[in-house]
Amino acid sequence: MVWFFDVQADGFSLTQTRRPVPENDLPEALRLWREWVKPRKDGWQEAATTEKSWTATLDQIREAGYNLTAVHYNPNPKEQLEHEPPAVLLRRLKAQHEAILDSIGDLLELVEPEGEVK
Repeated sequence: MVWFFDVQADGFSLTQTRRPVPENDLPEALRLWREWVKPRKDGWQEAATTEKSWTATLDQIREAGYNLTAVHYNPNPKEQLEHEPPAVLLRRLKAQHEAILDSIGDLLELVEPEGEVK
């Protein structure tokens, strides 16, 4: 059995300076790991399954072609976002840019006196 934990924050910012931040999943991951591997008199301990942790059996891993990508076994997958194609986004950006330039032109006409050289 393989135990997975989705670390979303490690206590440091994602900036180049890596400054400390309050969000930190590592203590929870360590606590759950220690609980899972703690020796038991009654045998194997089932790993904690939470929003951020889950397990995969050897059979599941074998069926997946030994793929150890954690998200493949996550029972609570994150919602997949649908993105528009880049060309659509660029056309929209270009139209917005042109509208802004038109508005700037209209404003210039309002503030420039008649006959002033542009």
